[in-house]
Amino acid sequence: MDGPLAVGVTGRHRVVCFNQVSIVFSFCFLLNLAAMPLKAYLSEAFPWSHRPTPTVGVQVRSNETFEMYEAHALAFYRSRYNNNSLDLTTQYAFDPAQVLDVIWVPIAFVQPEDFSFAGLPGATFYSRRARRTVKGFLTGPTNASTFAVIEVGTLLGQPSSVSGVWVEILPPTNAMLLYFAAQLSPGSTHWLYFKFAYRIGLTSVILERMWSTYYRHYRTLVSNLRALGVPNITDATWIEIVVGDPTALILQNSLVCGLFVVDFWCSIEIVGQSFVRLSQLQNLVTFSLAALYLSRTVWFAYLLLNLTGRALRRYHLERLIAQVDPTTVAVAVLFSVGPVTYMQSRTGFFVDIYHFLFTFIVPKDRIDNYKEDFLAAMLYSILIGLLPISYGFGKPIALALHRRAHRTLRRQARSIRVRPTQPNVARRLTHHADDFGKYVYNDWKHRCLYTILTALNPQHASALFLGGSIYKIFDTHRGFQRNAAFSFRGSDCYVIAHAPTSVLSYRLSLVDCLHLHHPHLRTQDTYKRAFGHIELAPETASLVVTLGRGKVHWVQ
Repeated sequence: MDGPLAVGVTGRHRVVCFNQVSIVFSFCFLLNLAAMPLKAYLSEAFPWSHRPTPTVGVQVRSNETFEMYEAHALAFYRSRYNNNSLDLTTQYAFDPAQVLDVIWVPIAFVQPEDFSFAGLPGATFYSRRARRTVKGFLTGPTNASTFAVIEVGTLLGQPSSVSGVWVEILPPTNAMLLYFAAQLSPGSTHWLYFKFAYRIGLTSVILERMWSTYYRHYRTLVSNLRALGVPNITDATWIEIVVGDPTALILQNSLVCGLFVVDFWCSIEIVGQSFVRLSQLQNLVTFSLAALYLSRTVWFAYLLLNLTGRALRRYHLERLIAQVDPTTVAVAVLFSVGPVTYMQSRTGFFVDIYHFLFTFIVPKDRIDNYKEDFLAAMLYSILIGLLPISYGFGKPIALALHRRAHRTLRRQARSIRVRPTQPNVARRLTHHADDFGKYVYNDWKHRCLYTILTALNPQHASALFLGGSIYKIFDTHRGFQRNAAFSFRGSDCYVIAHAPTSVLSYRLSLVDCLHLHHPHLRTQDTYKRAFGHIELAPETASLVVTLGRGKVHWVQ
């Protein structure tokens, strides 16, 4: 793109330009991924910020019994959070001085057969004694003044939170409100600094991976284009490079995904707090921030996609799953994690399942008043992670059912001698060889980018599109994919040669998208081309990958 929208690199015979709009897009993708570890601080406190000391600790001291601890905690909670101190119309409040969330809802007595924990505040987190107490109160005659319970949450045996449940009466109507308060452990300063250093290190790993697996290959490509130009056109006045998005190449790295999962688990108490906040809709700002924090569970989705894709490739079952775009996964998790979590807190089945997991591995001497977060957090992470997996496996099934239904309709139409109105719908979708090189053969975000590029320079619309051969191979031989579950389309770049009378566009993919250790794949190199190409030998079903000068990783 000429003028202000191009950054030029002048060679002896040719000018090679990076498209500035694509650079901005690519930088945004880079920044979003690199800053992902630090996004946790939208909800967490920085280690150097002031941290309050709550009145109630999360651990029973050695010189007191649980009954003494409970009496002290309940006395403080009931005096601080009650009908007189809170705006009862909001049904939710956060006390930063105590690092505590409190939710309350009106309740009424019910028959035992009509009772359900679904919808009760904090019901997912109730201990065994809390469940017995709440159910006994709402289904039988119990004095409200004696209905109050404290429960301690642990993570791998270490106290991490404390919560309380009690009832208040509203005079003069005698209406009842059920209160649930959840308080986190503030954590030690050393631990918070360790997490911060870990996240800085993770950001550094991401940046290094982006450079080494993606951006550094542009340097060789530019050098080759300046020296050799592009094939099929000799009168190009300048060559433009549209930069892609490295996200998919980073996310198929199991190490990076695993490091993110560890980071998520290092703040499991914040996860519990977010879960509490997502069980209410009164404060939508709090709800949205909690959903944003829990959207970090997308890394469980990426890790599951990564492992699933590799397993399917190993057993030659790639056809069973559709490739999933990483950005679409992130957006889907961001917008679904809030509603899914809220739905779970309102569904008796999930409330009971989580209660079972919270109490399953608690020692017998603590079974009534303690809960262990590990198994429940594991289930929640897996459920969110399964969302894109369900799409990946569901799409081929849906397409197969769709084709079967249309074949049935066509047979019925023939039997009554009526021609179908859409005779080609039932046919398997196939692509012309040139289709793979076009802008439209992309994920939604890159189609948006190329729509902008075409609007800024209408010449792009009339270009002759070549390349994208890697997707022609994947269309018929999915075993050559590096990962069957990830879509790598967004990482492609476009080399656009501008001549006085024509525009030629080459879609280039990185050979890293291929399963380079496939027994039927062979690599070679040439010094005569600026970028490589791939060729499938039909008689042997073997793939020959020819790298360009300097063993550049870009192939047409």
